[in-house]
Amino acid sequence: MEADYLILGQGIAGTLLSYALIQAGKSVLVIDQPQHNSSSRIASAVINPISGKQLRQSNNFELFKPAALQVYQSLEQLLGVPLLTPSQLWLMHNNAAERDIFAEQMELGHPYLKADDEATTLMPYFNLSSFGSGQVSPCWVIQGNTLLDHWRDYLAQNNALLETHFDWDKLVLADDYVQYGDIKAHKLICCEGVKGRENPYFSSLPYNRNKGEALILKIPGLPQDAMYHFGLRLVPWGNDDLFWFGSSHEWTFADDQPSQSWYTQAIEVLDATLKLPYTVVEHLAAERPSVAGQIPFAGIHPHYPALAIFNGLGTRGYSSGPFFAQQLAQQLLHPQHSIPIADIRRFYKRWPEASTSSAT
Repeated sequence: MEADYLILGQGIAGTLLSYALIQAGKSVLVIDQPQHNSSSRIASAVINPISGKQLRQSNNFELFKPAALQVYQSLEQLLGVPLLTPSQLWLMHNNAAERDIFAEQMELGHPYLKADDEATTLMPYFNLSSFGSGQVSPCWVIQGNTLLDHWRDYLAQNNALLETHFDWDKLVLADDYVQYGDIKAHKLICCEGVKGRENPYFSSLPYNRNKGEALILKIPGLPQDAMYHFGLRLVPWGNDDLFWFGSSHEWTFADDQPSQSWYTQAIEVLDATLKLPYTVVEHLAAERPSVAGQIPFAGIHPHYPALAIFNGLGTRGYSSGPFFAQQLAQQLLHPQHSIPIADIRRFYKRWPEASTSSAT
């Protein structure tokens, strides 16, 4: 079997890159072993213009937003399912410092912050502090699992999916092609998520270990046309009154399993703020493929031109991923193309000389 590109992994990175390459008229084969608790599947999947406690506009948001909206709207049409929902984010201030930061950003003319002129909006649902609330708008919620499932079906229907474990010892690398068993392709692009740390060809890249946990809650009566933030965040999770509640950012952890300690803390925050009855449907946890500054890895290996990577999208993968996938697709098609911000050429000085037992 032959394909233009072999893609390893079908998380959000592999999904967006395979879509970009197919849109460019290229053939792909995605190799992926199903994993239901991957970080792409438990992420809240939002396009949010603010970042951090200082409520500043996210770095490069105006670069990422148009690509994200265009890609998800195009995927909606191709797959015939709703994926993108306009939303707003309610910020409930827990103290004077949070209130003052919001007011300061409003005075600076932050384009996505709006004062809460109708303070009674949230009162039927939440115990509000005396420090008030505000809005972030517009935001968008992406149906991440719907996207991953339907794109997987699309790949399978077009003979572009191979569900199997990838064995690095079976890979043959040449200057202008890769061979994996009876599969031959011009390039292999690694989109493995956290497994990328074990990749024998990209071990020089500086991943950060980061674990996230979230709860899936059923909250009848809470409007699903908005997101809500009060220390942790409630995000609509499909239909049926379901909400995603989280997330943690753990830099030191023993494993990637749900922890009782975080569960207890999350429930305490929820019970102190939410007035409505709720049911915990599921407790999720996964390690994220994280990189310092949330700048992913994208580009072609310095010593093996038939090998490339797209990984490390982190917590903003659903918002920044479409832009970087399009840029990497252009570099694969035109190797002289430099990827803004994320190009792995920024790490070439730290790369060891070409040497690996798996190369031929």
